[in-house]
Amino acid sequence: MARRLVLWRVLPPSCVPDSCIVNVYDVDDCIPPHVDHHDFLRPFCTASFLTEAPILFGKDMKVLAPGEFSAAASIPLPVGSVLVLNGNGADVAKHCVPAVPAKRISITFRKMDASKQQATPAPLHQAAAVRAGQAQIPGGGVPFSLSTDEFPALAS
Repeated sequence: MARRLVLWRVLPPSCVPDSCIVNVYDVDDCIPPHVDHHDFLRPFCTASFLTEAPILFGKDMKVLAPGEFSAAASIPLPVGSVLVLNGNGADVAKHCVPAVPAKRISITFRKMDASKQQATPAPLHQAAAVRAGQAQIPGGGVPFSLSTDEFPALAS
């Protein structure tokens, strides 16, 4: 999907995504006002799934209540839409997603500035352990996985 965003000219060739953030929202979940870290190149984009939700923009946003924000502008994010953030919309104005009315998923695709990347990749044996599900998690946790119970099959 990341390469197709460039192939379809959603993002320029200089911004082939090398990372993504998957946000899984339950009812009333939100993303508070923020500006994405400048270690990531502009533009970047966010794809929306399952439920339409607005994204709010503003230089001076205020929290009115849990999941409720005041902002200068609101743009709807329909299901299946892709929003490209660049210029002042990515660098100056904060953005947020207020409390959602139903389950929602968004995927943000970004490319890290090469000068900010870690100089040495993880040793291959660590990558193989992650693929095999045998990675050691700091603090004694377990690797993250989703069961099919959390995402039941869609009706045909």
